[in-house]
Amino acid sequence: MCPDTLEPLLTAMADAFLYRMPCLKSGMLQMPEYGYPSVFIAECAAVGQWLPTDRRSDKLPERPNWRRWSITLYNLGDWDATADLRAKWREWVGETGMVEYDYGDGREQ
Repeated sequence: MCPDTLEPLLTAMADAFLYRMPCLKSGMLQMPEYGYPSVFIAECAAVGQWLPTDRRSDKLPERPNWRRWSITLYNLGDWDATADLRAKWREWVGETGMVEYDYGDGREQ
């Protein structure tokens, strides 16, 4: 996947949760790449909801009392979200929420 395509997709997802469909409780956008489990997974969950990938685990965490965005990136080189996109994620989670990043290469945010 071209990184130039990723930003508009993730922006559209963030806009959907913020403005177009604010009643959504959780969502996930995943793009596969041949030979890898995925190029990226972007998911979010409202208060009291699990992230979609949480449901794949044997042990579900307690229902969280905060909003979360989780961004997992594999095989995208140095791509990173713009400040505008990060601001949308932070706006949706609010002051008590969490935005998590996993770059799959040990890089932390």
